[in-house]
Amino acid sequence: MLAVDAGSGSDNGEEMGDGVGDSDDERNVLAAFEDDPELDEKLCEIEPRDVGESEEEVQPHRRMRNPMEPTPQERAEHNCLHWPYRSWCKWCVCGRGRHDKHMSKKGIRSIPEIPTLSMDFIFIGTEELEAKDNVILVMFDNASEGIWAYRVGRKKQPGWLIGAILQDLNEAGYATCRICIRSDGESAIKKVKDEIIAARNGPTVPQESPVKESKCNGRMEQAIQALEGQMRTYMLALQDATGVKLHPRSRAYNYLLHWTCTVLSRYRLTSWGKTPFQMITGHQ
Repeated sequence: MLAVDAGSGSDNGEEMGDGVGDSDDERNVLAAFEDDPELDEKLCEIEPRDVGESEEEVQPHRRMRNPMEPTPQERAEHNCLHWPYRSWCKWCVCGRGRHDKHMSKKGIRSIPEIPTLSMDFIFIGTEELEAKDNVILVMFDNASEGIWAYRVGRKKQPGWLIGAILQDLNEAGYATCRICIRSDGESAIKKVKDEIIAARNGPTVPQESPVKESKCNGRMEQAIQALEGQMRTYMLALQDATGVKLHPRSRAYNYLLHWTCTVLSRYRLTSWGKTPFQMITGHQ
């Protein structure tokens, strides 16, 4: 029942006890209640507008699923044997898990709130070039475990390098979002990191890591080993098919390096049980 205390206002225009000012319109409302004491009961007898269910119903919609999380079916299939190892499985982590920097309090590796990309130089020696003359810059996504590689010669930064890295970041969905780029304090790689930060449209957090970041990051080291092995396989197969030795400074070498990263992204299963491509896009 609506109750209004007509006597709570004052003649000098002070506010009423319930916070309503004493304006002309409010005086008229109060006067109406005073003239018709039954008005309150009449207002209560008015039935509210009947809103039909058809006006409230909406088209069923599907909530977007995080592509980094396993589906219920994947969890059920994994729980049959708990093999192979999956970092999102509590019992796999407890029984066979190794130390990981991204462990949650429950022991299961969690997805970092800010994507972190680690950068490091690797050296691949060939018959034509010593390892120090064949330097490759590797960028590793710690969330999706995707890997990108760029041949830079003797740690000399080519003019195309920053543009190529930015393009790969954009294709991975990191065009404007906040990311963290981690590398050691070596001057050559630090210069690359600083130029990426200056060229990106989104905020970038630089982070220093121990020397040889790839040796301190187990998953990055495994990805680099897969990259080196697959790259050598493609080189030997191509040289056998063509009868021509592939020089690291040739365009074909750079193409194979890019193709190797693409194959690893599309087909190499990570500890999440998905490929890096699935982790990034949510598609097969």
